[in-house]
Amino acid sequence: MTQGRATRDRRPHGKKYLPWSRYADLVEVLDRRVSDGTWQQQRDALAVTLGLHGLRVTEVCNLVIDDLDKADRTIYVATLKDGRDRVVGLGRGVCEAIVRWRAGSDAKPLLFNVLGRSLSSNHLRLAFKAVWREVSPDEYRHGKQSPYHFHSLRHTFAMRTLHQCGNPTLVAGRIGHRNTKTTDEYVMAYGQLSDEQIKEIGRDIHVVPALVDDAAGGRGYLRLFAG
Repeated sequence: MTQGRATRDRRPHGKKYLPWSRYADLVEVLDRRVSDGTWQQQRDALAVTLGLHGLRVTEVCNLVIDDLDKADRTIYVATLKDGRDRVVGLGRGVCEAIVRWRAGSDAKPLLFNVLGRSLSSNHLRLAFKAVWREVSPDEYRHGKQSPYHFHSLRHTFAMRTLHQCGNPTLVAGRIGHRNTKTTDEYVMAYGQLSDEQIKEIGRDIHVVPALVDDAAGGRGYLRLFAG
């Protein structure tokens, strides 16, 4: 019994992040959908992009247009779970893509359906599935289901940020953890990565959410697409 418990404790505690080797492919699919997709494909790709910035599915669903600061290129995220509200930087490429997609609409939700209403959590989960099926079609062959889901984007963001900054406290602030003990689970998962996996995290850093310094404001922001 003790041996079984010890074995479970060595696992990554359910922090199922996306394979690092498919990261650039994911961003390429998102970029293509945002640039050339239908109205619905653009919207769903933007929702997945926000998930890739550490937002929970319910946080994305509850965003309203007033949460977006176009001048500062940031978005205010109200946390529904036992966490902290936070401001997330989007970078110019993502912010401009959201504004362009809305095309001057006066709908209150930031991302909305054809009736101008908020998207459901289930819709966003299906949107991620559609995107990931394009990134990794082999996972869905012969009726199989991929082990990854929308929340995997948040885990991926946390692991990537930890890799870049090495500071669990900063990661906690970025993803809105009130208790840093939750963030420590990412530290444990990171410690279980192989040398090759750690090397893979750092690849193509210019096309993934990157923690960079804003010289003017003296604070960090996140960038996904170039620009």
